[in-house]
Amino acid sequence: MAATSSESTTTSSGHPKIDPTDFSNRLAAGKPPLASADLLSLINNPTAFSAFYDTLRDDREVALEQANEQETGVSQTIDEFQAEEAIISNLKALGNDAFGREEWKKAYIAYEAGVRRTNGADPVFKLNRAAAALKLKLFDQALTDTQDVIYADFNVSKALFRRAQAQQLLGDWTSASRTIEIALGMVPTDEKVLAEKAEIERLMALDHAAVNAWLEDPQRRPCAVHEMFGEGELDGSVAVLTQQAEDPITPEA
Repeated sequence: MAATSSESTTTSSGHPKIDPTDFSNRLAAGKPPLASADLLSLINNPTAFSAFYDTLRDDREVALEQANEQETGVSQTIDEFQAEEAIISNLKALGNDAFGREEWKKAYIAYEAGVRRTNGADPVFKLNRAAAALKLKLFDQALTDTQDVIYADFNVSKALFRRAQAQQLLGDWTSASRTIEIALGMVPTDEKVLAEKAEIERLMALDHAAVNAWLEDPQRRPCAVHEMFGEGELDGSVAVLTQQAEDPITPEA
């Protein structure tokens, strides 16, 4: 017959051993994890009870430290989120301010910086970049941006309006007419949209000679982004404006 091993009922430090299964079951049942007999054995063993008390105290300190670390981590995350939101808001303000002062290139750069900062996730930057692009004759860029905004289902009527402007300025009046009609279906009384519709209809009514003259007008020649900005100019300007947004100068009182 095989010998039966005699397992000790206490740890080497004098702690009474607790059955892990019983421990888990009691926790699941909402009961104290130690049976009354276990507690009695601890009470009757001052050394074991002292060690058990020290363990509880240490566990409490560890739990508090972990809770504090988690709270600190959450606070840091909130602070980082708020700081990033402030930067994004500052970039919008820089772009809008430049656009209002008809500084089209600076406005475009600020909106470009916003697109990059948000990885394109905030469609307002592309919608506004399209407006600046139209002023700079970057019509293809305006088409791309407005299409992205429409896909994002953000301020669709304004995106359609700017898309129709780009199509009209590129001489694609048939597409512009379709686009502006869709916009009018959404904002039938918008004066700017109505004015654009009238301009498209005027252009479509031109005779052949007038159409050629319109298309050949050098003042209407589209421009590409790489033509508007020299090599490295856009990246460098974006970096400068982003730095301004990160560290805005507070006016003195």
